[in-house]
Amino acid sequence: MTYRITLHKGEVFSRLTVIEGDLEHPYNGRTMAKCRCECGEICTTFVYSIRSGRVKSCGCLKREKAKKQAEKIRPHPRKNLTGETFGFWRVLQTNGFRNGNKVYLCECFCGFKKNLESPYLVRGKTKSCGCKSRAIGKGRKKTEMPVGRRFGSLVVTSTETEVKGGRHLYQCKCDCGEVVSVDGAALRRGQKSHKECRIKRK
Repeated sequence: MTYRITLHKGEVFSRLTVIEGDLEHPYNGRTMAKCRCECGEICTTFVYSIRSGRVKSCGCLKREKAKKQAEKIRPHPRKNLTGETFGFWRVLQTNGFRNGNKVYLCECFCGFKKNLESPYLVRGKTKSCGCKSRAIGKGRKKTEMPVGRRFGSLVVTSTETEVKGGRHLYQCKCDCGEVVSVDGAALRRGQKSHKECRIKRK
């Protein structure tokens, strides 16, 4: 005969007070207990989980801890940021809530407007609409590709570049005889032939 560990009515374990301590699980036969939590909720769980301290409430304790942790991570979640500046963004006005966070209508220095959640502004996850990165890219010094340098079957034939969509395209001659324009970044990443040549080989 297996000895069943039960709980007595009125016993208190952390936030739980036992109402019935000798219930049986319908499938595995393990002993369960019905308890009333301090928050007023009624819950049923395994006796061994209560006695070992793994279960201390109906779940409200875990939610409270999670909320406190979120408040520590999220600085000043309810502070009004209207009028403040974050990077290139200037906060114009509040615009409701999203995912539990305040949403602000913001204007970038370039004039672009967008709704942003407060954590993205406060934590520095966004600093512009993208114009800042584009401006840095335009001001970045271009690395010249020396004439005659070989990348697989491609040989650079001219240092003069064509700028298309922010990319620097170099004129190259392929071993197959074709003269093509190839993105300089693709060459540096290891591109060794042009698309048409690869298709012909297949």
